[in-house]
Amino acid sequence: MFHEGAQPDGMACSYKEYIRERTLRYGRTAGWLSLVFPVLFLTMDRLLLWYPVNTIPWRLIPTVVGALLLLFSLTPLKKYARVISALYYLFLMSLMAMVCALSALFMKFHIFGNVITGMVIIIFVIHFGSMGGWRYLVPIYALPVTACLVYLVLWENPSKNHILTLSNPLALIILSCIFAEMQERIRHREFSAGKTAESSIAQLKEKNIQIEKNNNLMQEQLELARIIQRNLIPKTVPHMKDLDIHAVYMPMYEIGGDLYDFIHFKEPHLLGVFIADVTGHGVPAALITSMVKTLANMSGREKLTPSSFLSFLNEKIIDMGSLEFISAFYALYDSSSLTLRYGRAGHCTPYLIRGREISELTAKGVLLGVSRGGTFQEREIQLQRNDKIIFYTDGLTEAENMSGIQFSEPLVKDLRDYSGLPISDLVSRVYTHLLDFMGGKKFEDDVCIVGIEVR
Repeated sequence: MFHEGAQPDGMACSYKEYIRERTLRYGRTAGWLSLVFPVLFLTMDRLLLWYPVNTIPWRLIPTVVGALLLLFSLTPLKKYARVISALYYLFLMSLMAMVCALSALFMKFHIFGNVITGMVIIIFVIHFGSMGGWRYLVPIYALPVTACLVYLVLWENPSKNHILTLSNPLALIILSCIFAEMQERIRHREFSAGKTAESSIAQLKEKNIQIEKNNNLMQEQLELARIIQRNLIPKTVPHMKDLDIHAVYMPMYEIGGDLYDFIHFKEPHLLGVFIADVTGHGVPAALITSMVKTLANMSGREKLTPSSFLSFLNEKIIDMGSLEFISAFYALYDSSSLTLRYGRAGHCTPYLIRGREISELTAKGVLLGVSRGGTFQEREIQLQRNDKIIFYTDGLTEAENMSGIQFSEPLVKDLRDYSGLPISDLVSRVYTHLLDFMGGKKFEDDVCIVGIEVR
């Protein structure tokens, strides 16, 4: 857990008492939940899904630790705050150990992807349930995951697909550790600020200096988080003999909620283009984009059908209980037939540029995460040589200049005026015009543009 240096004894004691109370409250909640959900999962495992009996011990480990948490939290033993804290973090580790063990047990079964989805959920639960920084989360995540990976490598001989699927939760674990440290610094800073009001003027000045130092540290952490999130964005565009691609991505903050990706297949003539936009900005939106990236990589052959791919993402996002909605557009390009199949989930309609004619790729579909069982219309168009398509997020069209005018109309004019340029020059011209259009005004949303051109 993060502790500020040079803290008065009274402040340190107050903060310890604050954390102790939170630990007791979280411990009670975790204890009660541990008695409910394992029973539900065991019932599903044995009576509905007929899973092997060797899943039972791993399902019961969190329940045992949770029962101990209740024993210490609801009896006179609650005075042993350190024991309760240790049991609480042991409980979080037992959740990670459970999902890691299940992933190893079901690696060769068709439900392996569902188990990895469960691992992603557990990673989020541990992140939001932790009251400490990265020092607490590293062993909680690392010990079970390391043991699982060693077991798989030595005894299960995992395939490349298994390794690729497991790599996504590992990236999410790194992000969670960084964001947990940031949250802990913010929590301590807010607590200190509240106590500072009761201090003398001299103490207030000292606190302000310390807060400024903490803010600088937070900025460093945000910069590191930005670098990690940028790794989720493709560093290079794919190379296809008959397709040129160019992309621009500019987050509103250090980390943003827009995402684009290129999806490759074993069939060399196929290429998927995926673009999404999470409602909201900053750290929460970045966490959701990490989750969407993970789910997209787990979708398997669903990616061959845009409507099925969007339905898969929609169901998984709802299962995770995300409070954010996501707009998305997915297109599958086939160079052998020069066709583009696509589906839309409440996202901005891309523009098709054919000569100087501009048209929109429309399709019906609601935002991801809104309702279970939603349908997504799938459409197909026949492309021609020199056709260009511009995919984008609403941060582009809704950008307003100093006069309150949006960029939507200038965008269409630019696409028509620059339609004869190669796709890289066209996208660059649009982006440069956008910066000039804003006239130095700060952007109110992330901006993402992806352009493709059929040669």
